[in-house]
Amino acid sequence: MEDTYGICVGGSVTITADAGFHTYSWSDTSMGQSMTVTEPGTYSVRVTEYHVDVLCSTTKTITVVASDKPTITSIETSDWTAYENMLTVMVGGGGIYEYSLDGEIYQSSNQFAGLPNGEYMVYVRDIYGCGVDHEDVYLLMYPKFFTPNGDSYNDTWGIKYYLNEPNMMVRIFDRQGKFIKQLTDTDPVWDGTFNGQLSPATDYWFTVKRQNGKEHRGHFSLKR
Repeated sequence: MEDTYGICVGGSVTITADAGFHTYSWSDTSMGQSMTVTEPGTYSVRVTEYHVDVLCSTTKTITVVASDKPTITSIETSDWTAYENMLTVMVGGGGIYEYSLDGEIYQSSNQFAGLPNGEYMVYVRDIYGCGVDHEDVYLLMYPKFFTPNGDSYNDTWGIKYYLNEPNMMVRIFDRQGKFIKQLTDTDPVWDGTFNGQLSPATDYWFTVKRQNGKEHRGHFSLKR
């Protein structure tokens, strides 16, 4: 028998004492081996065992805590690296929660570090089985260079997973700050031209504004 049990909102939990005793007396006047609880609080059970002319008894106190299904409110990302990205999961609800990136291996910390860029499914579960929530998240990355020479390899530049994150704005500028191109859902990459002319091989800068208001600035090279 555990010291602490969780009870989901609107639910109940059955507490079962260890077997092998002759009598059971619960704080709610139940007399069986088990007691069903519908409210959080502190409960107790007194168990008795008879040995010929010796009577042995002991009392155990149990705490029942309220718990609830988790709700992911936001996922904070620290990305733009190849393998040192981080996720921090923010959760609403009144339970005790665990976190996972595969739905199988869970941890108590709401932070995941040392992640490669890519797509992740974040899972949050209540430790007392009151429910699970999950949400997709993308750790973004961009090519450091591209080579628009028509060989079908690195011919365009764009933000990986750009189309999977709604309302993200990506704008490209030359070294003097002149606006070159804004990526869109229908045109999510840059082919290295401006007004139909080949852009020079040099460094270019970009800005990213995400739906959550976070901004990122970086640069990349066009090589010919």
